[in-house]
Amino acid sequence: SKGKQILFKVLPDKYKRKVVKLEAGNYERFFPLSLPTNDYHVDFFPEGGNLLAGVLSKMAFKALNQLGLSEKISGVVRDETGKRVCCFETTHAGMGCFNWIPEAGKKYYAECISSAGVTRTFDLPVAQTETYSLRIVENRGVLAISLLTGKTESVTDKPFTLILHERGVPLLTHEMFPSTSLRIEKKAFSSGVLHCVLVSPVGKIVSERLVFVKNDDQINVQVTPDKGAYKQREKVCLSVLLQDTVGHPISGNFSVSVTDNADMLPDSSYTIYSSLLLSSDLRGYIENPGWYFQSDDRQHQEGLDLLMLTQGWRRYCMEEALMADYVEP
Repeated sequence: SKGKQILFKVLPDKYKRKVVKLEAGNYERFFPLSLPTNDYHVDFFPEGGNLLAGVLSKMAFKALNQLGLSEKISGVVRDETGKRVCCFETTHAGMGCFNWIPEAGKKYYAECISSAGVTRTFDLPVAQTETYSLRIVENRGVLAISLLTGKTESVTDKPFTLILHERGVPLLTHEMFPSTSLRIEKKAFSSGVLHCVLVSPVGKIVSERLVFVKNDDQINVQVTPDKGAYKQREKVCLSVLLQDTVGHPISGNFSVSVTDNADMLPDSSYTIYSSLLLSSDLRGYIENPGWYFQSDDRQHQEGLDLLMLTQGWRRYCMEEALMADYVEP
C-alpha cells in the first residue's frame, strides 16, 4: 500500500510528554519527539494566594525551562484590549515580582521573552472581589502583616484569626479585621520558615503567606586540637565548645563529620542550615539554596522572599474541596 503522511501540530506549553504513540489496527509504535530545548514556562503567584480586584497587589512569578532550571526573562502585562499595564523582569533564579492594581472583570495576560529571544504569552489569574488575602512587608526587622479585601460591599464585622506557626509549632493567634495590620519584630521568632495563616470567622483557611526569618541565633562552634601538628595515624583529641550568641553553653545531641581537605571541599550550595530551615519546608527543586545565606544584603533578602512567594505559595479552594470537585492530576 502507498505510504501516507500525517501532519499534526505540537504545542510545547500543552504537550508535556516527549513521545507520540501510533496505533493502526494491531500495529502500534512509539515515536520520540524533539521538542525545542529553549522553550520555557512562567507561573504567576499572587501574594497570599488570592488576587484582589481594585487593590494594590504583588504578583510573583517564576520561569523554568524544559530542564526544570531557571530561565531569565522579561515581559509586559497587558489587559484584554492590549493596553500596557506594567513591565517586569527576573531578578534571581528565574524569579521576580511586580505590583499593580487589577480591575474586576478584566482579563490580563503577560507577553514574555527569554534571553534567547523566545516569546511566549501566558494568562494571568483573574482578579476576585469577594475574597481576602494577606500582605506582608518587612522593614528593618519588623513584619507588617495586613488583611486586605477586594469586597465592594460592606465587609464582615466578625474578626478573622491570624495564626503564626513555625515547623508545625503554633506561636501566635491574633484577631484581625479587614484593612487592619499587625506589626511584629522578626527577632521574636527563631530562624526558619514562618507560616502566616488567615482563618475566616467560620473556620475556613482563606489565605496563607510564608516568610523566612533569618536571625543571628545560630550556634558558635570552637574546635581546639590538643597539638599543633600530628604524625601519620596519630590519635587526635579535639575539644569542642558550643555556645549561643551571648556565650552561654549549649547541651544536646550533635554529630561531627571529619574529612581531608585534599579529598573533599566544603559544599557551599547545600548545607545543614539550608536543608533543615529552608528546603525541608518548601516543595520543588531549589537551585543553590546556600546562596540565600551567603549575605544579608538587599539582593539576597529579596531573593529569599521571592522564594517564599513562589515555591512557598499556597492557595486553598475550600468550596471545591467540600463539594469533592477535584481536578485529576
